[in-house]
Amino acid sequence: MIRLDMDGKYDVDCIMAEDIYKSGRRGRPQRHYKVRFPYQQPSEDHWFTRDELVETAPDIVSYYERVRYSAKENVAKPTLVQTCHFGKINDVTFPAGYSQVFASCSERDIKIWHSEECRELLRIQVPNVECLCIAFMPHGKSILSGWRDGKIRAFGPQSGKLLYTIHEAHPLGVTAICGTTEGNRIISGGKEGQVRVWRIGKESQSMIASMKEHKGPVNCIQVRRNDSECVSASSDGSCIIWDLTRFARNSSLFANTFFKAILYHPDESQLLTTGTDRKIEKKISEWVANLSLGEDEEAKSYVTEDERVALASELAAMTDPMERREREEEQKLAWKLRMKREKKRRREEVSKLTAEVAKVQECRKEVLAQPDDKAKWDKVLGYLEVLSKSWMEERQASWSQDVALSAMRSGFRDFAREIVTHIGGEVRQLRDKVGKFCKGAIEGAKAIAAVEGEDRPRKDPVKLKFPDAYGGKKEENFDNWEASVNSYIYLQHILIEEQVIVAFQALKDEAASFARSLVRAAGCENNLVAYSKVTPLSQFLKLLKERFADPTRGVCASDKLQAIHSRQWRSARALKGTMDDLVAVSDYGVTETQLITPWHTFARLVKKERLEEQVFVVYVRPVTEAKEEVSSTDPTIAKLLEEFKDLTESPTGVVSRPIQHRIEIEPGSRTPKGAVYRMSPRELEELRKQLDDLLEKGWIGPSSSPFGAPVLFVPKKEGELRMCIDYRGLNAITVKNVEPLPRIDDLLDRVQGCKYFSKIDLKSGYHQIEVHPDDQYKTAFRTRYGHYEFIVMPFGLTNAPATFQRCMNDLFRPWLDKFVVVYLDDILVFSRTLQEHRGHPRQVLEKLREANFKINAKKCEWAKTQVLYLGHVLDGDGIKPGDSKIAAIRDWLTPHTLTELQLFLGLANYYRKFVRNFSTIAAPLRRLLKKEAIGQWDKDCTSALKRLKRTLIEYPVLKVVDPSLPFVVTTDASQYGIGVVLQQDDGNGYRPVEFMSARMPS
Repeated sequence: MIRLDMDGKYDVDCIMAEDIYKSGRRGRPQRHYKVRFPYQQPSEDHWFTRDELVETAPDIVSYYERVRYSAKENVAKPTLVQTCHFGKINDVTFPAGYSQVFASCSERDIKIWHSEECRELLRIQVPNVECLCIAFMPHGKSILSGWRDGKIRAFGPQSGKLLYTIHEAHPLGVTAICGTTEGNRIISGGKEGQVRVWRIGKESQSMIASMKEHKGPVNCIQVRRNDSECVSASSDGSCIIWDLTRFARNSSLFANTFFKAILYHPDESQLLTTGTDRKIEKKISEWVANLSLGEDEEAKSYVTEDERVALASELAAMTDPMERREREEEQKLAWKLRMKREKKRRREEVSKLTAEVAKVQECRKEVLAQPDDKAKWDKVLGYLEVLSKSWMEERQASWSQDVALSAMRSGFRDFAREIVTHIGGEVRQLRDKVGKFCKGAIEGAKAIAAVEGEDRPRKDPVKLKFPDAYGGKKEENFDNWEASVNSYIYLQHILIEEQVIVAFQALKDEAASFARSLVRAAGCENNLVAYSKVTPLSQFLKLLKERFADPTRGVCASDKLQAIHSRQWRSARALKGTMDDLVAVSDYGVTETQLITPWHTFARLVKKERLEEQVFVVYVRPVTEAKEEVSSTDPTIAKLLEEFKDLTESPTGVVSRPIQHRIEIEPGSRTPKGAVYRMSPRELEELRKQLDDLLEKGWIGPSSSPFGAPVLFVPKKEGELRMCIDYRGLNAITVKNVEPLPRIDDLLDRVQGCKYFSKIDLKSGYHQIEVHPDDQYKTAFRTRYGHYEFIVMPFGLTNAPATFQRCMNDLFRPWLDKFVVVYLDDILVFSRTLQEHRGHPRQVLEKLREANFKINAKKCEWAKTQVLYLGHVLDGDGIKPGDSKIAAIRDWLTPHTLTELQLFLGLANYYRKFVRNFSTIAAPLRRLLKKEAIGQWDKDCTSALKRLKRTLIEYPVLKVVDPSLPFVVTTDASQYGIGVVLQQDDGNGYRPVEFMSARMPS
């Protein structure tokens, strides 16, 4: 409380300063004021909260705030919408072309804000390190940040995940940073005055160049839109424009100003700077920047590298400075004269070609202006006379004919009529070529003239060692060789049509032989030059990778990552290096589950070595990205989808159908009842939401049934919750329907010879079939908010799949196995030609509309040449397993329980037809399915698990069975098992249709 004086008044002289005191309720900031009393020294000032001052000295507070926050009438009054940081803010940045989100950094953290909603989206914090500068990459995929510890860190703008770190970027701290438009380079500035350029790759970051001209800290860096140059400002009073091609200074300016920021004018013809001059006056300056090359620099672009090297050597040999300067000025003058002569020559060529093209166009207009064909023909013959004369003079020596030109001049029309049948075609071809050449030359010359005054960067090849030869052996690393070849080709500026030749020169032994076979297979007859012109480098490297790259690298990396905790590590740095190498293996996507065990090992080492301060702390908010809908490119299919747009609406109500679901209870059974399960607040909220939705659609209703199944929630992949009803008690006393579901193998065999596919997924398919009124009470379920029963068929009933399959079979019976196959709610339409496929989906959609079924447009695919159906990829001629399923098998952790082992074998068994001798390989794992045997895991089981993963990854592409071709059965047996492969010869040799195996009783 503030004390009173002798007169009973509050002894407050004035308020000296204010600051944020603490965060009050709802996160709103609270201020406190620094108060000075009469007859006291400044060191005796005290801090009081605003509430205390308002209570005891309201006049003082009112006067201070009126003066502090007053504004002129013609100036908008600022409003504090959100307090960003409780410390000094070092930098604020917006994404390129986007104003709804911005980022700020302070001494403690980085925050991303939503400017319209005035709320925080993401916070990123690195303990005990201050962030000095931030910038968004122009493509928006990362946030760049510079830190006082000299490191550059890049974070994901949505997740806050650390993408990469550049160590020792600037020893005294990174004070300025920005990215190029292409997103593959970073320009940074440091406190020591250096400007550095970094190349950003998918797996590594490296410094390209380091430029030192500033004598003070670099405060701001901006890049030009075309990435050709950048400008940096320093507190030493210098602004420098850098050429990002030559990594050298283009121009510079100096002023009596401590520059704080610099910015390109929108038209990039000027520079805007802000700062404080030596007299401590704040000001904003505008500079006309020399953003194009100077005359000396432009003149050098017309000079060869050898001439410049020779001049440099000559100048270095001179001892007299005046003589050296005179020689240098003399050579520069000669180069400028050469440049002016070249420019003059080009302008003359442009003028000459422009006149010739104008003359040709004038002749064309004269011909078109003739009234009849005869006059036009005479006009054309007149022009042919001139063209033929020129042509004959040039080709006379090759023809070896003695033609009297004087006779041609006197009687050329008669002569032309005689030979026009022979040379008319060549003359017209020559005329067309001349016209095209003139037009092309004009456009090229205009383009040259237009850019003569612009930046003319020169790219010189970097001297590099040629990549080591790759021979295709297992101990050789194909990925490293591929990266070396790509880097060499990029830095040496190899032409596109010559890139494959360079890559071929870096091959040896088996790899070189395979490359030569590719050339012969392409019909180039060992002509590597022709093959290089028609084959892109990426395709050539892809073929080599498919042939020589080890397909089991992912499995080996996964196994090593799982066993990483069993090794002894000397330091956390060594463990991190090994983890980085394993996670970065090509074609291997590490999952969160696989990182749990290595992360715990790493955390223990970090704690042991007391490195907790170097561990990143990231606060992440969930971000949901909208999925893009894939539409068909065929206009007929697009028109068809628009015509049947009503089928994509959400289904509601109950539709009467010939088929209704029946639930027959075994006689003498007890009525099953279940307790209400406990739920979290989120699950209760989801339960209320889904109950309201089901009631609104008319699919459930209140119930007084003696039956009552419990309700629980299962999380989906997207993070949402799926409501499930536990009908295990009801299913146990239900009479089972013996009608089987179709075999997936039989369905896949029906697509033989088809090239076009459409996949249709029904929306809430089970809920579109009614439960018989006499059986609806048996579907009752209990919740905290009431007792309900289903009117439509719910999920989880034992006979529901059979009922739904019977409904689909009856609906599509005329077309089944002809151009339609159905497995529950997954419908596949297939055709041999696109013309046929334009009619087949229409018939299916018409039938669905007639039966009042709705489809899920997001999961449908139309008119595809390759489709994923029931976990298999179909393309008409081959069948292979889905990539996601194979990845799940590859990344499966070692089973520790019977349930985990059963899940793995179930998934692997689904694709057993792709594996030769599956039963023999999986025998050690199957023995563990016995009770109490899961604890007997040994080396044979580990070997069987690895071998099974490897064989599934190296799966063959099976041939779709063709009933018209003969079958060939090949068998192989041993004391442990028997294996069979079914094959067919389609003219390209025997191809497997299916692998089968069985264990022997021994």
